[in-house]
Amino acid sequence: MKGRMDEIDRQLLTLLRGDGRMPTTTLAKRVGLARSSVQERLDRLQRDGVIRGFTVITGATAPGAVQAYLIVKMSENCYKLQGALRAMPEVLFAHSITGDEDLLIYTETASTDALARVREQVEKMPGVLRVTTALVLNRWVDRPGGA
Repeated sequence: MKGRMDEIDRQLLTLLRGDGRMPTTTLAKRVGLARSSVQERLDRLQRDGVIRGFTVITGATAPGAVQAYLIVKMSENCYKLQGALRAMPEVLFAHSITGDEDLLIYTETASTDALARVREQVEKMPGVLRVTTALVLNRWVDRPGGA
């Protein structure tokens, strides 16, 4: 991030996490600034990479979908897998993590057979030593955005 964020910027981000389609005029009223000032702030936050885009977050997973985490142990740097993982539509996020394992991948697939194919693809990637699969049973807290 190039510029510093202030309390108004944080308020704008909180409001947008709650409703990414909130009009600039409404945002301006909520934070007590002119619409043009809010637009300038939003433009800066996008330019600086704080806001990377706007997306649709569905309220529920498709009926019958299989949600799973793939926990990956690598023999080398996991950053080399970024491009391949981005190209897989079933991979909704992939995070480099600390601890005994190196990579946490969240997937949603149409079936367990499709999950097995995704897992097999990941297992064949260079540097992958081990893949552990954990199926999601329940989603209790699921907040879009984050801090």
